[in-house]
Amino acid sequence: MEVLEAHVADLRGKAGRQAKVASQQQRLIAAAGLEGVMTRLQYAAHIGVSNPTLTRWVKRGMPISS
Repeated sequence: MEVLEAHVADLRGKAGRQAKVASQQQRLIAAAGLEGVMTRLQYAAHIGVSNPTLTRWVKRGMPISS
């Protein structure tokens, strides 16, 4: 049971760090005047695929704007 609780706490910590990074990315995007632009992670979530899947698609030729 302790192992499960530790794993859940670790996942919550990771989710918190990811949310903080996403917030920082959004501030940078807004500061650059690029509102409406999504990060790769945001786009992957938007279309319902994992980030590794999206990365694989880009490597195979999916057009992106950088």
